[in-house]
Amino acid sequence: MSGQQSLGLKLGQPVESDVVGSLDYIHKQRGMPWVEFGMVVEVDGKSGRVVGGNSHGNLIVLFDGEQRFSNCHPKWKTRFFKDGTVISIDGELLDTGSTT
Repeated sequence: MSGQQSLGLKLGQPVESDVVGSLDYIHKQRGMPWVEFGMVVEVDGKSGRVVGGNSHGNLIVLFDGEQRFSNCHPKWKTRFFKDGTVISIDGELLDTGSTT
């Protein structure tokens, strides 16, 4: 489930790699190799950008207008955008042509 769980981090603050780290787990274990840093997402209707991942395979998202990061499950009410087009809903890649 997605959360409004605050990680206690502020925009621009240095973070530990185990909190906001690579997207490797999401790429490999969740089968979502197309997720990128900076990618626009919408989680439960809120727009933001992917700023990292964590050791549980969740996205770390900075929602528009907020100063704290949120921990979000990539397959819960999540839409992923590339070049303004939805390419995935709840982790399922849509047939939109090339996504790489």
